[in-house]
Amino acid sequence: MTQFISIAKNTFVQNIRQPIFGVMVFLTFAILVISVPLTGWTMGSDYEATDQQLLENVGLSSLLLMGMLTAAFCASSAIGREIENKTALTVISKPVSRTVFVLGKFMGVATAVSLAFYLGTLVFLLTVRHGTLSSASQPDDWPVIVLGCIAFVVAILVAGMGNYVFGWSFMASGVISLAVLLTATMGAISVIGKGWEIIPFTQTFGPGSLHPQLLLGIVLIYMAVILMTAVAVAVSTRLGQIMTLLITLAVLVGGSAYQAIAGELTKALPGGQPLGWLLPCLSFFFPLDALARNQSLPVGWVFLYFASYLGGMLALAVGLFQTRQLAATSSSSSLPSAVAILSGLGRIVAIAAVVVAAVMFTRGQTYQQAQSLIVAGGLIIGGLATWFAWSGFGSGRRWAYWVVLIVAGLGLGRYAAVLSGFAWAEAIRMGASQVRILLGTIICSIVLVILILPKTRHHFKS
Repeated sequence: MTQFISIAKNTFVQNIRQPIFGVMVFLTFAILVISVPLTGWTMGSDYEATDQQLLENVGLSSLLLMGMLTAAFCASSAIGREIENKTALTVISKPVSRTVFVLGKFMGVATAVSLAFYLGTLVFLLTVRHGTLSSASQPDDWPVIVLGCIAFVVAILVAGMGNYVFGWSFMASGVISLAVLLTATMGAISVIGKGWEIIPFTQTFGPGSLHPQLLLGIVLIYMAVILMTAVAVAVSTRLGQIMTLLITLAVLVGGSAYQAIAGELTKALPGGQPLGWLLPCLSFFFPLDALARNQSLPVGWVFLYFASYLGGMLALAVGLFQTRQLAATSSSSSLPSAVAILSGLGRIVAIAAVVVAAVMFTRGQTYQQAQSLIVAGGLIIGGLATWFAWSGFGSGRRWAYWVVLIVAGLGLGRYAAVLSGFAWAEAIRMGASQVRILLGTIICSIVLVILILPKTRHHFKS
């Protein structure tokens, strides 16, 4: 237990000290504040109520998206970067099991993400209390504006003075100060009305302002964010930051459209329903429709689903990390940046091809046309082959170097022949537009220049 707490604490402190953590927090603040004047444009007989509903929907959606991005950045930094820097190897070499390491990392990342979500929630509740300005006659909520700005300015001053005088981390002290001051601000406005008068606490949670159903909706969104944190941690045990972001975003999109995807899988494939269970059904955690219709939220059943899926995802993360090779190879330690960029972009293309094929397989029309099946199968085979080739390229495999060199050379030759204007070259144009030909020429030329650089060639000598 001591090892688990130590890993979780160190991970939490490291994450809140990262500049990207502060950037995500302040970006969330900006989106939530900007949504106040931008959501006052709905049409209808009761436009004030619909404006307020739109403000709540935009705020909850922003909390979900920004929470997911924060989780992906924190998870890739907490595990992926430590694997690259061999820090994880140092920790594992001590009497610390890999299970404790992964679970401690998850707890540290989840705590940091929870802090960011808490800060975003406080600002969101302040914007809900302020409300949209549907007409010019509606007054501004000056207690919210004044006290919120004071809390933000004081937090920045505390972080700056603490960094200058005591050497505190500016980012860490800033977010902690914000948590304390915004909590105090939220407590103050719960008993202060728009005209600076004292109001009963229960009035703050009345119609048109903060209400229990909205708070339950925030709890559901928080569960979804923690689920995405577990997904990001599981992915980061094997992949780097870019791939963690892409896959986490793909899971978010797929989980949001879970009903459609699972339904198509069940109809299109025998035994397709269990495949749909691999995605989280994030629609359970979206309270937007229920809030718009004033329906009760099934928090109890959703919590059971949340606990089950979270346990399964953490078990997957532990299993993936158990067989992860932590000792860095000789080639990866001196990996040229250009080679790393090419390898990463190539694998992104490979994943995109497989994702497109997977989407095609979820559509019933694909199974009615032989050409669509061939295209989808070709995308999967091509995507897997591309991933294998670019993975070998990033690992310094000599054969992968020659594969990329030959493919880029043949591509440049084809584009050059088409651009030359020869009549026979039209046969190899294959319907490509002139813009596509020019773009392909530039890409192949850049790849070839990178491949013939001395640093690149030395990397592939082993």
